Amino acid sequence: LAPAAVPAQLAACDALLVTSIREGGPLVVKEALAMGLPVVSTAVGDVAELLAGLPGCAVVAEAPPPLLATGLAEALAEALAQGPVPGARDRVRPYEQGRVAARLAAIYGELQAAGSISAARPEGRTARMDRGTPGGRRGQR
Repeated sequence: LAPAAVPAQLAACDALLVTSIREGGPLVVKEALAMGLPVVSTAVGDVAELLAGLPGCAVVAEAPPPLLATGLAEALAEALAQGPVPGARDRVRPYEQGRVAARLAAIYGELQAAGSISAARPEGRTARMDRGTPGGRRGQR
């Protein structure tokens, strides 16, 4: 699915169900919350933290179908009664691209000011970003 198509696909959904066994921090959960969708998910990555206290959202400890079905039915019932999940968009604002970039720049600035890192690049390295290179490599070369 192309990234540009994700908002339209999520807009057509009533809720998001995540059945992953292992994940670091599912981006689709953040995308669904940004759209105000209720989310029912297994307890993977940062999902429990993201969904804590959000009405219409639930985390299930395991992924047996009956638990997931119950969580989804409850989320859908609440979603029909309330509309978009209150507070969901605010919960994922810290993950917006501009905010993440600003936080990273501030961290690097603090480390540089403290002398923990140098502004100089290692010899022979450039800051060119290569997109679409063979093997999918990105980053410094």
